[in-house]
Amino acid sequence: MPLDPYANCNITIPSDLCTLETCCLAQSSFLYRASYGWNLAFAILFGAFILPQIGLGVYYKTWGFMVGMIMGLVLEVLGYVSRVMLHDNPFDDSAFLLYL
Repeated sequence: MPLDPYANCNITIPSDLCTLETCCLAQSSFLYRASYGWNLAFAILFGAFILPQIGLGVYYKTWGFMVGMIMGLVLEVLGYVSRVMLHDNPFDDSAFLLYL
């Protein structure tokens, strides 16, 4: 059974001082905690795709496509790493902005 995101809400605490013990998930960016394992696995997977993309781009001399793919993969890795950071502290605004 999933946790109730509205349990133990305390609106008197500013959101930058919230922790999982003092505030509810409804005061965070999401109403759930992001999965640590799956998000870490996806970050590693997309990071591992960067090296073959470099090799294929150099071999086939598709420089523009290679650069675009690498930039997209780096952004995916950053997004999943920020979700791992949000698992530890769902009230972190900088991790949420990085995720966006």
